[in-house]
Amino acid sequence: MRIKNTLKLDEILISEHLLDQARLDPRLKIMGDPLPIIFDENGNLPKDSL
Repeated sequence: MRIKNTLKLDEILISEHLLDQARLDPRLKIMGDPLPIIFDENGNLPKDSL
């Protein structure tokens, strides 16, 4: 799971392994298909990745 801002939890990224569990929760809305995680040249997540 990736949470960009813990004060604003209306959008988060979850791993593909959590997708089936998220689908079972009626409070959650799946916004799209799984995407690959792309890291920068230093192996870090880019700041705009959410």
